[in-house]
Amino acid sequence: MSLSGAAPVRYWVADATEVPVDDEWLTARERELLARFQVRKRIKDWRLGRFTAKQAVASALDEPKLDPRHVEIRPAKSGAPTAWSSGQRLPIEISLSHTGGRAMCTVSPLRRPVGCDLEKIESRARAFERDFFTEGELAWVDRVADEATRAGWVTLVWSAKESVLKALGEGLRLDTRDVEVEPPPVTRLPGTSWERFGAVVARASGAWFGWWRIDGSFASTIATHAPSDPPVRLG
Repeated sequence: MSLSGAAPVRYWVADATEVPVDDEWLTARERELLARFQVRKRIKDWRLGRFTAKQAVASALDEPKLDPRHVEIRPAKSGAPTAWSSGQRLPIEISLSHTGGRAMCTVSPLRRPVGCDLEKIESRARAFERDFFTEGELAWVDRVADEATRAGWVTLVWSAKESVLKALGEGLRLDTRDVEVEPPPVTRLPGTSWERFGAVVARASGAWFGWWRIDGSFASTIATHAPSDPPVRLG
């Protein structure tokens, strides 16, 4: 039974090893775009992101046999990814993130903004925190004495900011300190099950809601403008 009345965000996770070797699953337009890339890492990341998004879209639309060559991921004016098929935009909102050979794509109904972010957990310099965190966030992470736990929380807070900014359609064009992640009641890191977080955006419409989790060396976050049940994995 839904606790919030809002359908949960659905998501797909894929690793680089799952991406087909050939490019036949890309649309003609996507293959033309891919041919412009010169840097090998950029090529690998882009293909991984497109593969993950296409799998998420087909699964969310309950069309697992949907030909991926008929699904196209196009950037909106904001740069955010959008899903198209046969020249028509599909009635869904998507968000995409990739790092360290892993990618995640979230899917929600049209006009229900969603943002997701995937980060490798690593220690960051205190200067990073001062540049991108609010005073409240700094005060909270300073309570965490264990460096490994602190690295996990700093990564989660940073990732949550990224997810909210993506859901806003702003990305890093907006100052990350305009997003303040509410401090959790405990310093224990979340595990593989999704746990709630909240955030407030300066000069924006009220509170934002999200979920975060840690799976091995990866931190994942998902943000929406309305509370919902925990995200549901596709596939």
